[in-house]
Amino acid sequence: MTATLPNHMLKTVEKTVLNPNYRLTKATSNRKNITYATHVVVHKLEELRNYDCFLTRPYNPATQPKVLLFFDEKNLAGKVSAYLAKQLPPAEQAKNVVCHYNSDMSNAYLDQKHDGFTGAPGNCKVLCATSGLSQGVDFPHVDIVCSVGVPPSIVEALQHGGCGGRKAGSQSLFLVFYEPWACDILLDEYTAGDTNNPDRTCRIPLPLRPTRPERACYASLQFVQYWSCLRVFFGNHLNDTAHDALNFETKFCCPYHPTTEIFDLSALLPSPLFTQADYKIAQQAEKDAEKEKKAQARYRDPADRHKLDNLLIAWVDMIAQSPKCNHGYVNPEDILPFNIRKTLVWALPPSFGATNGLKSIVNGSDEWHSLWSTDILNIVREYDQQLAEEKKNRKNRIKPYKKPT
Repeated sequence: MTATLPNHMLKTVEKTVLNPNYRLTKATSNRKNITYATHVVVHKLEELRNYDCFLTRPYNPATQPKVLLFFDEKNLAGKVSAYLAKQLPPAEQAKNVVCHYNSDMSNAYLDQKHDGFTGAPGNCKVLCATSGLSQGVDFPHVDIVCSVGVPPSIVEALQHGGCGGRKAGSQSLFLVFYEPWACDILLDEYTAGDTNNPDRTCRIPLPLRPTRPERACYASLQFVQYWSCLRVFFGNHLNDTAHDALNFETKFCCPYHPTTEIFDLSALLPSPLFTQADYKIAQQAEKDAEKEKKAQARYRDPADRHKLDNLLIAWVDMIAQSPKCNHGYVNPEDILPFNIRKTLVWALPPSFGATNGLKSIVNGSDEWHSLWSTDILNIVREYDQQLAEEKKNRKNRIKPYKKPT
């Protein structure tokens, strides 16, 4: 049999499954062509700008690496996929450069997306997948693997990382994204349950629907709080005594391995990481947009609302009926709710900020804006341009009255 097991599980297998005279052959799970890294994201995993680093900027298909993102939560995987797709140039957005992949989808769809990502001529460069697909699914030609969130276990993290660099002669980066709270939990709190089990989550009694901090396992928190060589950590966790367990052929082993060069994670990614400074700038821009929104107190002329309303209704009906465009949303109310449509129809053109677009007047989620905001804004602006032109022509056709002499 073959297995990647921590010590406490290996002992159980030895006692209950293997024959007394079994022969143990060890091979390291620390592949020497993989660079390991961890990164604490800004704010939280739902801050979608954290994922901008996985696309080249400006986007260039020739230099864009193959990136595989693993998520524990399907909803987050869908949000990130939709967001990244919207960051592409308009000409690239319909080419399936960014795809969403989870086991709830049809086999035909999964096969299509898998082939698009793994095939040599495939268009897919970034695949957002659920964690379970790291097992039993072959992903060759992957340059970067990111495990999003504190891993459920170290073994699962290694399975994620092992999906990268499978092509002969290639190298890859395995990165773990985690939230700031992971550094605040004290490992000494993990005193309940089987203390020989490194994957224990018995820090506190778990509620019916535990939060991410509540379900975080001991070994994974130990991993993200580890400030020494990550390759050594993986080796110790699995009692990996293979002669080549600590060997590496990449430029860097990990951020904490002794080296004369400075480890710069952004330099190993397609574009720079989203930083706390970037977040503060974005927050200030959002506050300015909110002030701009509150300053708007006038509304569109009632005579000009009906036609725009019909245009928006026609657009949302078309999107809802198009599998290529609806991102899985088939209910028009989920795409363009009545209250948002009313806001758009009533708002004057100056209400739409030059830089913030619909965010100036619509309190939609980041996901909503990433999916629909650009298309809707184009409809409204085109309507307003045509309306302004019609009013101008109408005014020019009205000649001033001249009193007969």
